[in-house]
Amino acid sequence: MRKTICALVIVLMCMSSFALADTIKVINQRNEYGGTTNEITLSPTERSYEDGVETSRFHYDSNGKILKKEDFYTDQKQRETGVANIINYYDNNGKMVKKEEFYTDQKQQKDRIEASRFYYDGTGKMVKREDFYPEQRQRDVNDFRCLKSIGGKTPVRLQFVFTAEDKPDVGYVIYQKGNRPIAVKMIKEREVRRVKGGGPSEYEAQWEEITSDGTGGKYIVVSQGARINEFRYIRKKDGKQFKFEEDLEAWAEKGCEWNKK
Repeated sequence: MRKTICALVIVLMCMSSFALADTIKVINQRNEYGGTTNEITLSPTERSYEDGVETSRFHYDSNGKILKKEDFYTDQKQRETGVANIINYYDNNGKMVKKEEFYTDQKQQKDRIEASRFYYDGTGKMVKREDFYPEQRQRDVNDFRCLKSIGGKTPVRLQFVFTAEDKPDVGYVIYQKGNRPIAVKMIKEREVRRVKGGGPSEYEAQWEEITSDGTGGKYIVVSQGARINEFRYIRKKDGKQFKFEEDLEAWAEKGCEWNKK
């Protein structure tokens, strides 16, 4: 009888501990990396919560490796640091190669910086920092992204370039196996989501290829500050869509370097 009571007490203690622990749920069964995305909501008793993290999202590839981790801070942490949330990006070896910080409205008004992006080398040393301002969003004169298609046997790689502030609605695309740059023009932009806690809003922009024969396709770019959440190409002749993700390994100071592959 005593053993039964002890066993019951242990079970109840475990159930109680579990109830107070983190809440974990799968929010995407197949993300842009081919794996799942899990969201953990931390309880006030957890150490990470005490460090200011309220919610974390882990993005896995098809092999179960973490390639991206998002941390959303508590209101108190936001007031103390001015940072609403951060995103860490990792290579296939688990080393962080890039970090993005998104700032609260209060910090944006004070410092006029919406977000910052930090790049790291193989030793963990920061080698580059970019600051993005509210009026620029993705309009920096040297702002370009290296991307690769997902879901196909052979990835298609491209470099998408956003031009200077005086012409924020034009840019160009360079394909790895293309003959020349393709000019693009932004035809529409809208705010799709306003982020809680003062972080930068999420925008969707549509860019159309400028071609002489009118056969150019369309690019859909969903971004939040310095971060690209979604990138799609829609082929005009048949409406087929191609999804892309950022190709961090191809990034270089002056442009994408695909010969590193």
